Amino acid sequence: MMNVDDLDRGVLRKEVLFYHQVLEKSLDHLLQALYALNRTYFPSRKRIEEYIQRLGNKPKNCYERLLGIIEMAASTNIIVESVKGMKNLEGEVREAFID
Repeated sequence: MMNVDDLDRGVLRKEVLFYHQVLEKSLDHLLQALYALNRTYFPSRKRIEEYIQRLGNKPKNCYERLLGIIEMAASTNIIVESVKGMKNLEGEVREAFID
């Protein structure tokens, strides 16, 4: 789902704008996988909080965690926490596919 090399490259270089581009793609892939897991069409990011809350199979506090990932992506001082959060969330979605 994620391009880990590019995410890590953005962190190493502390290039917030590059990281945002990669994060944007990673978020779309994560959301598409989450919706596929729930056998639901991924319409868009409009009203995404409402849609995620309705999903039955999702990581705990999924929407709030997504917001945290985005917030942490704004600063070179905590961008690494954003990547960790994204990797954790992706891992939980992957595990749900296996179960």
